[in-house]
Amino acid sequence: MPKSAPQTPLEGAAKVADAQSGTGSSPVSPLEPTPQADDSPQAWIDRLRQNPADPNLHLRLAQAYARARQLPQALTSVEQALRFDPDLNEAYVTQGGLLGQMGRWPDAVRAYRESLRLVSKSLEVRYLLAEAYQKVYDWEKAAAVYTEIATLSPEDQRARLDHGSVLRRIGRLDDAAKEYEAALKLEGSPVEALRSLADIYGTLGRKDALLAVCRRWSQAAPDEPEAYRLLAQVYGETNRRTEQVAALRQLVRLQPDNIAALDSLYSALAASGQWADAAEQARLLTRAAPAAPAEFVHLGTALEMLGNRAEAAEAYRSAVQLDGSQADARLRLGLVLLALGDRGSAFEEYQALVTLDKDRAAQLFAKLFPN
Repeated sequence: MPKSAPQTPLEGAAKVADAQSGTGSSPVSPLEPTPQADDSPQAWIDRLRQNPADPNLHLRLAQAYARARQLPQALTSVEQALRFDPDLNEAYVTQGGLLGQMGRWPDAVRAYRESLRLVSKSLEVRYLLAEAYQKVYDWEKAAAVYTEIATLSPEDQRARLDHGSVLRRIGRLDDAAKEYEAALKLEGSPVEALRSLADIYGTLGRKDALLAVCRRWSQAAPDEPEAYRLLAQVYGETNRRTEQVAALRQLVRLQPDNIAALDSLYSALAASGQWADAAEQARLLTRAAPAAPAEFVHLGTALEMLGNRAEAAEAYRSAVQLDGSQADARLRLGLVLLALGDRGSAFEEYQALVTLDKDRAAQLFAKLFPN
C-alpha cells in the first residue's frame, strides 16, 4: 500500500520529529489527549502560574486550546512558547497547523519553513509544507518540496503520486508521467497511478504507451469500465477490430445499460464484418432504446447484410414510424422494398423523400427508374 501523508495540518503535527532531537518521536498533537490527569486549558494555565517562562507549558496550553477548538487562544499560546524558545520545533509545527485551520496558509508556509530550518530532514514537515504551498496555489514550490521528499525517501509511493498530481497541474506532463511510472515500480502498483498515466498518455497522443497502461489497468482493476473504454478507443483508432470488440464486450459487461457502449460495440462488429453478432447487438439496442430510430436503422442494416431483406424492411419501417423525418431510414426502406419487388411502396418512400432530402430522393428515383 502507498505510504500516506498527514491528512490535516493538526493531525500531521502529531507525526513530526521531536523538537530538539529530530529523531522522529511524535510531539503531542493538538487533537489527541496528553497523559496529564487534567488536560483542560485551565489546568495548563494553573501550571504556567508556577513557571510562566516555560515554553513547553505554553505549547501544551496551545494544544489544549486547539483540542477545545479555541484556535485564536491556541495561536497566542504558541507565539508565547516561541517567544521563550525561538528554536522550539514542535511549536512551529503546531503553529503551522493552527494557521492552516484558520485559513492563513501563507503564514502556515512560513511556520513550516521555520520548522525545516531546525529539523532539515523531516519528511512529515515537508508533506505539510507541500500541502500549504498547494493551498496558496504555488504549485512550482510544492513540486520542489516533493522532489526533496523523493530524494530523502525514494520509495515513498504516496509522495510520488502527490508529486505527479502537482506536476500535472502546472502542465509538466512528461515529468508527471515519470513520477507515476516510478510509483508503479514500488510495491502495490496503485490503480491511481495507472489512471493518471492513461490520462497523460492520452493527452500526449502516445497510443502505444496508453495501450500498455490500459492493459495493466484492466488487469489491476478488472471492474473499472474506463480502462476498457480507453482500450476500445485506441484499438478502434488503430483499426485493431478484434481487440476493440473484446474491450467493448468487457465494457458492456460492466455497464449493460450504457447505450453509448452498446452502440460502439455494434459499430465495431459492423466494421469487422461480424454481421450476425452486429444484428444481435442491434436487437439489444432496440430493446434498450425503443424510442431511438437510429437503433432500428442499425438493425435493418445488419439484417440486410445477412440477406434478410423482409426483416430489414420491418426494422427500417419501425424507424420511420418513430420519426417520419428520418431521410436515411426512408431511403434504405425504399431500396429494400424495391429489392423485394414492392415498387408501389418504394415509390411512396420516394414521394416522402422529395420534401425531406432531394439528394436521397434522387438516389431512390434512379433505382426506381434506371432509364
